[in-house]
Amino acid sequence: MLAYYKLFDKLKSAELLAKISPKDVIEFSKSIYQTRIKGTWYRSEIASKTMKIFKKIKIGILT
Repeated sequence: MLAYYKLFDKLKSAELLAKISPKDVIEFSKSIYQTRIKGTWYRSEIASKTMKIFKKIKIGILT
């Protein structure tokens, strides 16, 4: 619940709340995963729209 409202606050401060809900951000995040192949971690491709949204709300875990 706390994470949901933190997303809400980030979207509100970035003035994206009218276009994107916290639930949308959670749904975008579900398609991102990491896998380990021969000891090396690889991240799945991230759609450019998703990356733009994450940069606007300053989610830096994907860099």
